[in-house]
Formats: sequence, C-alpha cells, structure tokens
Amino acid sequence: MQGSAAAQGGLLSGAAMKAMQRYSQGFASNEYGNAYNRFTGDQQNMYNRLAQMAGTGQQQVNQTAQMNQSGLDAASQYRLGAAQAGASGIMGAANARSSGYSAIGNSMMDAYGAWQNRDRGFAAGEPNGSDWGSRGYSDGMVYDTSGRR
Repeated sequence: MQGSAAAQGGLLSGAAMKAMQRYSQGFASNEYGNAYNRFTGDQQNMYNRLAQMAGTGQQQVNQTAQMNQSGLDAASQYRLGAAQAGASGIMGAANARSSGYSAIGNSMMDAYGAWQNRDRGFAAGEPNGSDWGSRGYSDGMVYDTSGRR
C-alpha cells in the first residue's frame, strides 16, 4: 500500500493514511476472529476429551456395579444353600431321634405285653416267673426266655 501511494506521490496524504488504517483494522478484525475461533476450538477439544474420560469412568462404574450385583447374587445363593443344608441336617437328626424314641417305645410295649402275658400265666397256675424256658402255658402260646411268643 505504501509503495502504491509513494509511486503516485501521495505517501503521506490523508487518503493513503485512511486506506492504511482501514487495512490494519480489517486485518486486526480478521486476526481477532481467527484467534477467537482457535480458542473456542481448543476449549471444545478439551471439553470433548474430558467428557470422553468421564464417559469411560461412568462405564467402569456401571461394570463394577454389575459385577458387585453378580457377586451378591452368588453369595446369597450360597448362603441359601448353606441354610437349606443346615435345616436338612436338623430335620435328619430330628427324624433319627424320632425313630429311636419310637423303637424304644415299641420295645417297652413288647416288654409290657410280655409282662402281661407272664401275669396271665401265673393266674392260670403256671410255674413261677423264673422258669421262662420254651414251654407252653395255659393260654396255648409258647414263650422264649425274653417272654415273647
């Protein structure tokens, strides 16, 4: 611009100064726009990177929560199985005791029945209670040494 104004002889003229001022303002305005766009682009890039890292972190949190839930589900199933096994053991022990008590009761009933039969034998005039050999008594039954028919 200065070269053109000097060739025409108006290097320091008002028109030349005005043209240079317009040029410099236009250049500054363009450069300011470019700088603003670069700054905004840099800010957007930084935001996108941070958002991507936050998204990755959120995915990790979700996966951790899912793994924790799976672990808790498995643990509750194991505890339930252990409780069922314990209850089964308790029921087995109770059934065994019941069978034992039942067997004791049956033995007592058998002994009581033999004792009653022994009394019937005495009432019929049979020999004394010390003679429990394989003999027939008045009721027609044969008793062994335990008093059973």
